[in-house]
Amino acid sequence: MVSKNIRTPLIEKTTYKKDNVSGALKELNKVLTNYSLFNNSIYKPSSIQTSSGGGNLETEVTFNNYDTKGNLKLMTTKDGKSSYYLWSYNGQYPIAEINNVSNLESTESAIKEVFGNIASINDITDKIYLNYLDTVRLRNLRSHNNLKPFFINSYAVRSSSSLLSQ
Repeated sequence: MVSKNIRTPLIEKTTYKKDNVSGALKELNKVLTNYSLFNNSIYKPSSIQTSSGGGNLETEVTFNNYDTKGNLKLMTTKDGKSSYYLWSYNGQYPIAEINNVSNLESTESAIKEVFGNIASINDITDKIYLNYLDTVRLRNLRSHNNLKPFFINSYAVRSSSSLLSQ
């Protein structure tokens, strides 16, 4: 990260309490953010680990994948539940959140089918705006056989400052 001049992210935060009797510092909790290189171009958080009372670090969330614009694409929580995020408007806004995803490849394959067998998810991300047909396709994600078991939130933006639908 230093070679890419990334010097300011908080990596580790530890909170201590001073013992009133002995004056010794006792660790209350620790939060560690691990970073990795994604898409051979951008450093982003890869996981967040926490501990309490000086105990062992436990992974709370893993950030599995980012798109080419650096937006979070797939994350997994401590309980093993994964969420997939689909972005558009030139990567500025999420247009869908698919929860309880079990397989990245089948999820992206279903999205490509719904959006007209596009070559890449980046074709959606790179769109400057969504036209009417795109918003219909976005609603159709819910009925695709590979996506039916998942909970899907979809979003459309009217302008840069207002949410059109959720």
